[in-house]
Amino acid sequence: NLSADFVRGVPGAKPYPLWIKPDAKISTRDVFTLMRDHYENTPYYWIDCGNTKTTGQVVVASLFTRPRERKRVHLKNIFELYPDYEKADRDDDTPSCSLAEAIGKQDLYINTMMAAYAGDLLWKLIRQAMLDCQGVFVNLDTLQTRPIPLKQPKKRIRRKRT
Repeated sequence: NLSADFVRGVPGAKPYPLWIKPDAKISTRDVFTLMRDHYENTPYYWIDCGNTKTTGQVVVASLFTRPRERKRVHLKNIFELYPDYEKADRDDDTPSCSLAEAIGKQDLYINTMMAAYAGDLLWKLIRQAMLDCQGVFVNLDTLQTRPIPLKQPKKRIRRKRT
């Protein structure tokens, strides 16, 4: 029972917990749908990070389905770019990367690599309001990375000024 008063800055409002343990497994699609439903038709983007033992991906995606302004660029989400991803995500019974058990099943630097690429993409959005690619695939076994190209012509992504 979380009140929106805390987000609105109402004095004395009960703060949100740092994390919540879900009753059931939550998929990437569940999180994306929650975010999209809440932020639909806003200029916000989300960064999806996922990984296996030695591979991972970072994808920047729009939280809106149709840009209201021509200047906004719609970046496809992981499910639009790779329709098979949803089935693989749903069937994955690997524990969350926040659990000690999962960390034992992952290579040492896979989470660090995914966080570094996500941070770099976020920095480019903040600093330049522009991206050269939509994300990246990383394979630590082969030591290869493959950028995810922008499907649209390179355009400036407008960000909300605060």
